[in-house]
Formats: sequence, structure tokens, C-alpha cells
Amino acid sequence: MSTTGSATVPSRAAVARGLARATYLSFGLFAVLSLSIPSWRVGPFTWWPVLRLQEFAGEPAQIGILSLLPGLFLLCWIGWRWLEQPRRPWLWGRPAVVLPLAGLAVLTAVSLGPALFTPAAVRPVVSLAVVGVFYLFYVNERPRLTPIFAPVVLIQGSVAVAQFLLQRDLGLTALGERTLGPTVPKTSLIEVGSTYWVRGYGLAAHPNVLATLLAVGLLIVLVELHQARQAAISPGPRWQRVVVAPALAAGLAGLLVSFSRAGWLAFAAGLAVWTLAAAKTWSAAERRQASAGLAVGLAIAAAFVVRYRDLVATRLWRLSTPLEAKSINERLRDAQLALELIKAHPWLGVGPGNYVPTVRALEPEAIAVHNIPLLLAAELGLPALGLLVWLWAAPFVRLERGAGGRGLAVRLVLLPAAAPWVAMIVESLFDVAMWWGASWKTAMLVGLLAALQSVAEPPSAHRRPTR
Repeated sequence: MSTTGSATVPSRAAVARGLARATYLSFGLFAVLSLSIPSWRVGPFTWWPVLRLQEFAGEPAQIGILSLLPGLFLLCWIGWRWLEQPRRPWLWGRPAVVLPLAGLAVLTAVSLGPALFTPAAVRPVVSLAVVGVFYLFYVNERPRLTPIFAPVVLIQGSVAVAQFLLQRDLGLTALGERTLGPTVPKTSLIEVGSTYWVRGYGLAAHPNVLATLLAVGLLIVLVELHQARQAAISPGPRWQRVVVAPALAAGLAGLLVSFSRAGWLAFAAGLAVWTLAAAKTWSAAERRQASAGLAVGLAIAAAFVVRYRDLVATRLWRLSTPLEAKSINERLRDAQLALELIKAHPWLGVGPGNYVPTVRALEPEAIAVHNIPLLLAAELGLPALGLLVWLWAAPFVRLERGAGGRGLAVRLVLLPAAAPWVAMIVESLFDVAMWWGASWKTAMLVGLLAALQSVAEPPSAHRRPTR
């Protein structure tokens, strides 16, 4: 601190430290709120309104004071980096991750063409900007994600379980919860005989969205727990450690009652990757602890399957009910339509955000195809599909110097950090809940997942401590 007369002026370093704390706090609070509610149009982001719009993106909008959090986060981060001494260079992460991300941004701009500066470009441009900002923030500042995802998983999972057991909503409209019930229109249901069951929604827009969030969130928490043990650092404050176990249990239960086939498969694939990769470094004590945790999880899943075997069977192998048959037929129809669009527009696609209007010219009842590679190829063309494959493969491939330092050799790796990435890939083959062009919250999640892969290194490599 420096003094001028009776006034005390904070030093540059003190201000930078304060801005750093404000950056992490605003980032964490914004992320928790974003992942805990279905939309910025409802719930906490509309509280204490500072602006009311008669029309925004086709609907009225109320902008609450908490909607200012992303702006506060960016201002604090920029100020912190500007005042920090010595100034750190910007990190960009592994080229194998950042280059395809940059390529997708370029293809989006090229596909938009003159429309890049029109209102139609707002959603795709903002989505890619959000991916980039959260990617860079994680790569450069390495925030811990458990304080974000453990509370989100705990909240979402608990609400979903309660909804399923009560077969209705919990009345949490102030938080953005949907009105639910077997007779409520547009509620996602399971049909068993003449009985309809409400699937768990949590505070998400759809059970499939909930399942994706829970699958990815659970795996991120497991990844950070493993990283903390390997680095011999504390997994976090006491409150955080206390919340992790209930969060894992609630998240698994919420995932089960979502009855999302894609979510179940995604989590199972990610958990298998995490187990195979992490087990290589476990001590005997860690192996026993992990085995106990996995046994508890399997017991919860087994009890659920036994108790609700007819509902599970309807989702997995008894697919002849009217609801399931209709869903499957619609997905097959939409996949065929997407292939037709790709064949007609192979290089630049139909343009970002133009898939649904274009495909409905072919089939008025069509919706977005439930497959992100097909959706991306239809909107941005086959080059974008190639970049996506490159991006998806990046965490599993390392280029190294060959023997004697000559040439390059390709080495395949499997790291625990790849677990949520694998879950994202699997989910993306059957649904669009992880489509970053759909919303800024999905874009934020994709940016964080890409950054997690970009900084992940084999156990022998040096790691910078997380904050």
C-alpha cells in the first residue's frame, strides 16, 4: 500500500490480487447459475431487472442484475491480466485442439458471408466467442471445476429424483423449473402399458439435456479428484469435500431417472475410460477406495433397474410402444434428411442456424437431426466435419520426435481427463444437447471441456498447479 497524505492508495499488486479473486468468483457464480437453470429468460438471470425489452430474439426479455456477471467476469479478468506484474504471456494450449477450434470459427465466418454482420449471425458468433473465452480462461488460469460442477450436479440430480418420485414438478418456477405432469402438454414421458411416467428434468429444458450435464459433470468431478490425488494437493476446502460424495450419488440417481439412453451410454463410456486410465496410477489404498465407490454406484444402478425394470426395458429393448416407435422413426427420418442436405451442399453447408428452416422445406415436421456430426456437416459443410473429427481425436494422439530425434512418431494415449470428452462424443452421436451453436451455456461447457483436453498431459509431464 502507498500513502498520500491521509489517503491510502492500494498498490498495483494489491489491486491485481483483488481483481483475480473477483475474476474467479464471478466466473464460478456465472457458471453455476448457467448450468443450473434452463435459460437466461427465466430464473435468477431475470431477478432484480435492470432492463426490459419488448422484443429480443422473437420474444420479450427481462435482463436481471445477475445477467451482468459475464461482463463483470471479463472486465475483472482483463484488468487483472493488465495490472499483473510481471505480465504473463498468453497460453493457447495444444495446437491439435486450438487449430480445429479456430478452423471451425473461420468456416462459420465464411459460411455466413455478408450475413456475418446481420442479426442472424448473433447466435453462432456469440456461441463461438463463448467457446473461445472459456477455453482461454481455463488454459491460462486453470480454475478448479469441482466447486462449480459438484453443486450443479447435486442440485440438478436432487431435483430430478424428486420430480420422478412425485411425478410432477416441485413448484420451483422462480428457478426456471418447467411445469410437469403425465397430462401436461410437451412433458417428456415413458409409456408402460396404459401408464405414463414423467422423466426427471431437474432444472433443465429436457431430460436429455439434464442427462448430458450430469454425465459430463460427474466425470469432471472424478477427473479433478484423481488429479488432486496425483499432485498430492488438497481436493479443496472442507465444505467442498463434504459436498462431493452426496453430489456423486445425487448426480448418478438423477442421471438414472432422466431415462436418457444417450446419457446412460455416454456416462458408461466415460466412466470406463476414467477407470482404465486412472487405475494405472492408483496406489493400493486408492484402488480399494475407487473399488468401493464404483461398487456403491453399481449397487444404486442395479437397485434402480430392479425397481423400475419395466421402464428401463421400454427405453432399451421394448421399443414397440407408440411413443418409442414414433421417436425412433423421427430420428431415422431426420438423419436421412440431413444426409440429403449434405449431399446438396457439401462444401459450405446451408449456413449456421439455417438447418431447421432449410430442412423443413423438404419435410415440414422435421426437427434438428439428433447427431452433431451430421448437423455440423449440413450447416458448415464436409470440411467442418473433418475439423470436428480432428478435434475429437486430439486428446488421444500425441506427436513426438522419432528415434534419434528424427521425424515425428504418433503415440496413442488414454488419460483420465479424456473421460468427459468421451462422454461428450458419445452423446453427440445420439443427441444435440452438446451442440455449441444452440446456446451460450452449451458453448461454455464445450469450451471448458476442450481446454481440459488441451492442458492434459501424461502423468510424467510437469503440471502447473490448479487454482
